Amino acid sequence: MSLLLASLAASLLAQAPPAPAPTTRDPRPITISVDVGGGSTWDDESRIGDGAAIGGSVTYRFHPRWSFAAGVERQEHDRRLPELRFTGHTTFVTGQIAYHFTSRGVSPYAGGGFGGAFYKGDLTSSRLDISARPRSSQSTVAYGLAGVEIPAGRRFVIAPDLRVYFLQPQDDFAPWSAIRVGVKAGFRF
Repeated sequence: MSLLLASLAASLLAQAPPAPAPTTRDPRPITISVDVGGGSTWDDESRIGDGAAIGGSVTYRFHPRWSFAAGVERQEHDRRLPELRFTGHTTFVTGQIAYHFTSRGVSPYAGGGFGGAFYKGDLTSSRLDISARPRSSQSTVAYGLAGVEIPAGRRFVIAPDLRVYFLQPQDDFAPWSAIRVGVKAGFRF
């Protein structure tokens, strides 16, 4: 009889649903990161150049799958044509929200944000009568991003990502979009 009861109990336990995975928050929800990469800047007519990008951000993981970040990034551009040369940089000051597809471990993410874009650049020509004075403008920016966060130990994270910025320029000379591919190295605490 006891063998029958033991096998019946084992059979019932085997059919029980598994316990739900704990949804505890990462014990280190704040990440300070440095971003490096490269990208391309466009005005309303064409590409005005490629260049390096560097920045930094602070991210707060307020939910196991959601995070908020504030950051500053500078993207340079330089393009030389036979008669024209575009040079300059855009500084993005932004806030973003991102959804992480997993709550721990390797975590793909996607999100977007808003902020300000501060542009300064030159357009010079060897043949045309174009003023070489620096031009600058400010505009709002909206952007989207996608990437993957890869833990490198308990406190470090590496995250390759892609960002696409859309600006609202004040004139034809200022950029209206930029795209950046980079990698973020972060320290969690």
